[in-house]
Amino acid sequence: MEGSLRVPFIIRWPAQIPAGKVSDEIVHEMDLFPTFAHVAGGKVPSDRVIDGVNQYDFFAGKQQKSNRESVVIYLGNEIFGVKWRNWKMMTKEVSSAWDQEVKTYSVPVFYDLYTDPKEEYPTDPRWIENGWVRWPAGKVLVDHAASLQKEPPIRPGTQVNVLPAEGTKIDPEYLSSQTELLVRGKLEILGTEDAPVRFVLIERNDLEEIAWSGITLDNAAQSRIQYTELERADIAIRVVDSSPEIKANKITRCRYGIVMQQQSHPKILDNLLSDGEGGIFCWKGSNPFLSGNTIQDHDEEAIFVDIDSRPRLDRNFVSGNAIGLAIYPRDLPLDSVSVTDNIENIRFLGRQGEGVVE
Repeated sequence: MEGSLRVPFIIRWPAQIPAGKVSDEIVHEMDLFPTFAHVAGGKVPSDRVIDGVNQYDFFAGKQQKSNRESVVIYLGNEIFGVKWRNWKMMTKEVSSAWDQEVKTYSVPVFYDLYTDPKEEYPTDPRWIENGWVRWPAGKVLVDHAASLQKEPPIRPGTQVNVLPAEGTKIDPEYLSSQTELLVRGKLEILGTEDAPVRFVLIERNDLEEIAWSGITLDNAAQSRIQYTELERADIAIRVVDSSPEIKANKITRCRYGIVMQQQSHPKILDNLLSDGEGGIFCWKGSNPFLSGNTIQDHDEEAIFVDIDSRPRLDRNFVSGNAIGLAIYPRDLPLDSVSVTDNIENIRFLGRQGEGVVE
């Protein structure tokens, strides 16, 4: 069975599935949902794309071939290749599960899984008899990319239900190492103004005000988060060594809104951040572009900049916070930033600036 590593799959149902049958046909774990729905007399939803296929006739011995002949290969959220029949076509590879280095091929490499099941001897399609395999395998990738454009994984108007777990519960003096949504590949949340994507907490009696960890992009590929509604997270969006576009989101009642670390350089555009402890934080050499954001009504600073970071601030509106800007660098251009009606509008930090500048 496909799904991560290819593993043996055993299914038993006396009088329904023939005993002793062995096959090396392709079946993916996501095929189980429509298959079990069929067995139970149910139907899969018709208002969305279902990637699995019904394999009941294949399992029951009514046909010799699987209803699937290909599967797209992902590592995290990134496409690395495709398996088609007995062939694998790879555009990217890692040598082991512990290897962080990704090899990207200008020309895909192929493995014949019949003759090379351990995938030790990649073949260059320019020099093999079966170079024609690139065409059907490539079409699988083209069709898959088209389906993602037509129906993104997180569609406009989606409600994402967040069920806080004890392991991700945040206490005032404790930051959990776990997160509800951790991305080391690519994340695209593409809501619209009329149909935002909403992260909604499933309430229970013992739920505290800060109830989940939020979204973390950690060394992530180019990502986009737009028109989402996030509330009551410890850090709504945490960006580590990544440069996504974060646009037109509504972030409310979070401990911290957007935190950037380790040379992250995202575009943060037209967001509303309100009613939390802190707004936007730039740490450890992060140089984001902040434009058109409204940051208001926070118990602490609206924008914090450490000594190693140099964000570009353009037409942001900062008001109603305890501190508007808390910054180390004195050479940060602030003329186009509207910082008004905070208890302290600007506080310079560190040895280079002592006291408060109104």
